[in-house]
Amino acid sequence: MMVKVFVRIGLLLMLWGLCSGPAVLAQNNDEEVEITLFTPRNTAFIHLHYLQRDSHNPDSAARAFHPSLPPEKRRELALKLQQIYDGLGLFVVMERIPNNPEFRDTATNDHIYIPFHRDLPNIFLERIDSLWYYSPQSTESILKEHSALYPFGSDIWINLLPFDWDFEFLGLEGWQLIAALIIALIVILLHLIISRFIRPIITRFAVRRIRIPDVEPRLIRRISRVISLLIVLYVLKILIPSLLLPISLSEFLMRAIRIVNTVFIGVLLYRFVEILSAYLNMLSDKTDTRMDKQALPIIDKILKILVIIVVLMHVLALLDVNVTALLAGISIGGLALALASQDTARNFIGSIIIFIDQPFQVGDFIQGSNFLGSVVEVGFRSTRIMLINTSIVTIPNGQLADMHITNFGKRKFRMMDPKISLTYDTPPDRIEVFMEGIKDIIREHPKIVDENSIVNFFEMADYALVVFVRAYIAVPDYFTELRVKEEFYLSVMRLAATVGVRFAFPSSTLYIEQFPEKQSLIPRYEKDKETVRNEMMTFLEKNKAHYEKLRTEYEEIERLKQLEKEEEERRLAEEKNNPPAHTDESEKDTR
Repeated sequence: MMVKVFVRIGLLLMLWGLCSGPAVLAQNNDEEVEITLFTPRNTAFIHLHYLQRDSHNPDSAARAFHPSLPPEKRRELALKLQQIYDGLGLFVVMERIPNNPEFRDTATNDHIYIPFHRDLPNIFLERIDSLWYYSPQSTESILKEHSALYPFGSDIWINLLPFDWDFEFLGLEGWQLIAALIIALIVILLHLIISRFIRPIITRFAVRRIRIPDVEPRLIRRISRVISLLIVLYVLKILIPSLLLPISLSEFLMRAIRIVNTVFIGVLLYRFVEILSAYLNMLSDKTDTRMDKQALPIIDKILKILVIIVVLMHVLALLDVNVTALLAGISIGGLALALASQDTARNFIGSIIIFIDQPFQVGDFIQGSNFLGSVVEVGFRSTRIMLINTSIVTIPNGQLADMHITNFGKRKFRMMDPKISLTYDTPPDRIEVFMEGIKDIIREHPKIVDENSIVNFFEMADYALVVFVRAYIAVPDYFTELRVKEEFYLSVMRLAATVGVRFAFPSSTLYIEQFPEKQSLIPRYEKDKETVRNEMMTFLEKNKAHYEKLRTEYEEIERLKQLEKEEEERRLAEEKNNPPAHTDESEKDTR
């Protein structure tokens, strides 16, 4: 849909330029100019005026070239230069040529004038001994340009057609009409042949070389059609000059070919951006970086917009629009627009920073200054985050880029650091045995990293004896982290019951000397340290068997995940080695 709009805009600009072109480029061939060769305009007028039908005089036209050349050579150069102008559709506007004998080129400060800087930079007028001539250095350029423009000679159609066509229609001679019809048939057949020949080549290149198995056949068909049309336009650009058309018609056709060629190149680049997006999308499927999926649509849009802007600027330049002044006006307007929409620009820059730095990915659990949740989507303007209560919050990327972000998703390990409070009546030997048991729990658990773990009697607080524990958990997500913590805390509680220690909580204790009829709530620690240690070892043996079962479960989960990953890699490899066959549209048509 976007390409259709793109083509229509280009064609409208072409029609506008072509319709307005002749009025701007109208040349006054009846202007009375004294033949003096004193100015660049005099010389250019002599050259072209005396090669017109109603004033044809090759000897007078040859006076525009330096007299040091032989007369026959000067006549040949005059005729070939006119044919170059006609073949390229370069309309010489006399009013634009300086009429000042002392004219100097602004770039070189020499007495030279270049009629067509862009198309014929090496063909120019030069003042020699106070008179203006086509420069002797231009002689070789004229011959070279003429050979390139008329590779089969300028009279090829006159020599090929079997007899003279002495009628005229719409200002064209009979041989020109017949030759134009032949050229039309040639380019139509050429387009049909090339488009069907290129299609399987592009398909093979996309599928086998750059490994894109799911390229749409419709996209391949469109690309082959555009490439075929570009080749046809190139052939037309070669053949049209041989028709020796009038300058006004030649200028119209050559300008149209340049504009249409530019539009088709833009369409081709647009299609290649789509193939590039498909290729990058395929590569992103093989990586673990989920941000790539979010960045690809934005990159695709930016590239397509750049293609459209560049092509439109080039089309406007072909229509003789002052693109430099236009860009200056757009820049000023863009500055005013940027000042009026600073937040939008800030969010756009924030998006670029996020995609380049990648402080987080889609699915990561992050914490900002006023939110805590999982990243759902990173867009062009804002980022969507699902909070813990499953509600969605949208944060502008400009704010997010400046925010202090804690990314829990990038953690290699997750830290667990509980402070276990025991009552003040706990004997030191029971605390030692209890800490030994905690160390063994950490050592035996399959998901708790024993390295750099800490278990120490940490503090004698106001109401408790505090045991400090720090250990790291090797788990991929938050839910597995909760499960491991649950297993650890339950094991610690069972260990406490086995060892005979109690957990403290904030309280105040009132001591009364004696209540004979009441039994004290303070437990009696009658077992010695070795007995308690033996009971703890019995508990740990049972707990170790439990952890062995957990280790088997975790290994089975990891094995299943690995099998799924290998199956996915095998499937992708089979798709690469055996790409799906794309049925050629031409074969369907034939059948």
